[in-house]
Amino acid sequence: MKKQNGTKNMNGIFLILGAAPYEKRHIDILQKHIESMGSDMFICCADGGAWLAKDLGTDPDILIGDLDSCDEERIRDFYDDEQSKDFDVIKLNPVKNDTDLFASIDYGLENGYKDFVLMGVTGGRLDHFMGAIAALEYAMENRAEAVIIDEMNKVRMLRGPGTVKLSDDEYRFFSIVSLDRAIEGISISGAKYNVANYTLDRFSSRCISNEIEDGAAEAVISIEKGTCLIIQSR
Repeated sequence: MKKQNGTKNMNGIFLILGAAPYEKRHIDILQKHIESMGSDMFICCADGGAWLAKDLGTDPDILIGDLDSCDEERIRDFYDDEQSKDFDVIKLNPVKNDTDLFASIDYGLENGYKDFVLMGVTGGRLDHFMGAIAALEYAMENRAEAVIIDEMNKVRMLRGPGTVKLSDDEYRFFSIVSLDRAIEGISISGAKYNVANYTLDRFSSRCISNEIEDGAAEAVISIEKGTCLIIQSR
């Protein structure tokens, strides 16, 4: 899984690795996701995400953070072998307005990336996780797409009018969680439970735990108005 040197391609994926705690027994699941993204990736470690990169067997292109979760010299020593490549470090002032994650997204946006994948941002502090959810909307507001992936879930944000297609893979269960008072014009096809032009009240659980229909290549979700989370799960 060593990353090959190459020039940046802003049409590729900007992968951000965070510093949330993880279990090494789940590393192989994340590795499969990275392999499925192809080689056209730019890997950014948000501070202690460098340790996750090392366990994943891939080298970062850049490390961004105030280095409270990892010491730069120690990190460089850890990666100091013939098969690893050098990487840039942007050291942030620990007294700052944005988190390391948001600084990493800004770096990707400033360099023209529109497709973000976030790993290592769940399973730790709840406030950091909610910040990661906010990062999905931040990317969307900047005309980019972002998805959170961990060993159990894929989380993305959808705003109407909009459509998302969910492929039949290991994350076949899915839920729609409203972030507004109501989501209007929901249509779902290719699922066990399909609806047409449905309005989802924020306090309704009707759209929790649906699944891709057996034999269907994908489920298609579209909404006309409102903002929601689409959460796929194993």
